[in-house]
Amino acid sequence: MKKILFVALAATLLAAGCQKTEIINPVGNAIGFSTGLNKLTKASDADSTGTVNLQEQNFRVWAYGAYEDPNTTTEEQNAIYDGIENLAVNYAAATTSWGTAQEYYWPGVEKELKFFAVSADAAFLGTSGATSTSVAVTPGETLAAATMTITDFVVENDVTKGGPNADLMVADFVQQHQGDKVVDLTFHHALSKVEFVFKTLAATGTETAPQVYVQSLSVANLANKGTLTVAAPAAATADETTGEGTDEGTTQSYQATVQPVALEWGTPTGTVAFTDDWNKEVTLPEGVDATAATDNKAMLLTVEPQTFTTWLMLPQSIDGKKVSITYIINKRQFTSIFALDKDNLKVWDDNQHIKYTVTLAPNVISFNPSVQDWANPTDREYQN
Repeated sequence: MKKILFVALAATLLAAGCQKTEIINPVGNAIGFSTGLNKLTKASDADSTGTVNLQEQNFRVWAYGAYEDPNTTTEEQNAIYDGIENLAVNYAAATTSWGTAQEYYWPGVEKELKFFAVSADAAFLGTSGATSTSVAVTPGETLAAATMTITDFVVENDVTKGGPNADLMVADFVQQHQGDKVVDLTFHHALSKVEFVFKTLAATGTETAPQVYVQSLSVANLANKGTLTVAAPAAATADETTGEGTDEGTTQSYQATVQPVALEWGTPTGTVAFTDDWNKEVTLPEGVDATAATDNKAMLLTVEPQTFTTWLMLPQSIDGKKVSITYIINKRQFTSIFALDKDNLKVWDDNQHIKYTVTLAPNVISFNPSVQDWANPTDREYQN
């Protein structure tokens, strides 16, 4: 409970001549934001790479007081600061900077704030500045005790509605004051990136290589809805510090506090089938059965691997899950079914890029997945 001190009027008048005035919000002490991307390679859709997606989705931020002001009657500790709740922070391409619709100012010298941030589809997060029904933050007494819960996140399986291309990213928790006016946020992928790549084999000797076309693929009973808990790792005992700055009005060195987070998905609460059809027309070989060439849309394979589709998926077990692939070799249509849980690959994990490379050719069909972090080129190959 905050203690309010009442001073006699006479004493107040006597002290007026030597009163020290503290400028709570000096001009120029606006809160700024910058972003870092931990192993981030997702862009405007699941096939792309780079930082475009974070810039296109933007992100939302929550700020809580980590101080008490003896001169006010309100409770600042762990209360939303200045309406910064689910607040949209948008990227300006012209200036390559992040900002809010209006300026927000630091509360004063050595008065720290706690920051939490999420990047997701705007419709899922709700109206900027309003309490979100999807994201709940518990600021905790320390960052190590803070949690953020993202409830009922859904991966869209209908390609006509954008398909599985919406990303979900969360930032490490940050606590700092105006010693460093810019809040540096490091985001992490909360989803799995799953890529299906196809190729065929070159002809041998004097033989003519067959034409191979992939029309569609489908996976049944994949999890598409779940709840994510974001918190300090179980082994964390104290907040970590990073960064340096100099607090205005003091000569003290300043370090912001950053708590790296762990991501924990609960048991999925929804499953659906995911299907992808090739959407570009080609000229199929003459004589292909009409039932196999209803729309003339298929991907012509070459000896060089080509990506058929890439999905951003809920991390989940794929034990027993299978992919069904429909394709044409010369004039005949085939459907082949492969297990997704090849060898030791039993789970699609967060921030994990899983690439399935499928080779389709007469008498030779192979299926090799590999797994890597999104920005780490080290592969773990699974051989037949």
